[in-house]
Amino acid sequence: MTSLVAQELEELRAEVRALGQQLNQLREMIKQPDTTSVIKAEPQPEPSPVTHIIGYWNQVFGQRARATKKRNTAVRARWQDSHFRENWAEALRRVSQSSFCMGQNDRGWVADLDWFLRPDTVTRIMEGKYDDRHARSKADMRSQQQFGVFAGFLADDEGSVCRTDGDAHRIENSGHPEPIATSGVVRAAVGVSR
Repeated sequence: MTSLVAQELEELRAEVRALGQQLNQLREMIKQPDTTSVIKAEPQPEPSPVTHIIGYWNQVFGQRARATKKRNTAVRARWQDSHFRENWAEALRRVSQSSFCMGQNDRGWVADLDWFLRPDTVTRIMEGKYDDRHARSKADMRSQQQFGVFAGFLADDEGSVCRTDGDAHRIENSGHPEPIATSGVVRAAVGVSR
């Protein structure tokens, strides 16, 4: 029995020596890089238009909009249009500078990513539809329209000329050096108060 135990013990020692040699070989392989199998780093693909647009939207507006199936579909559809591809970043910047698009309107409406991705939205933005303009009240616009009508009557009846310079309105007669009426008189004549 002792010879059997001694034989098994010797076999175990031989296995341990073989495992030790394999371990040493592995350690050496780790220390020296294998130059025969160089892994080439593949160039990273360009981020998708969806990634660009949503990332830029989130950056500009400080939001956390996410890509959804609907938005992916919308971006793919818009991306077919060269005008959209060439102008989307500028249009997005202009939206961020538009008081109307940022909620300063009578309904409190604020532009969102889904609105931006609708057909023709970028075209309308680039045409200036949402640009800030000199704000005029409805009463001022009505006054100017009524002044034009009143001036037309005077021009027809008296040969006068209507001159408008922004909010300053004057009616002049070619024979008189002084204005016949100014905007305050015209508003009083047509019954509009400021």
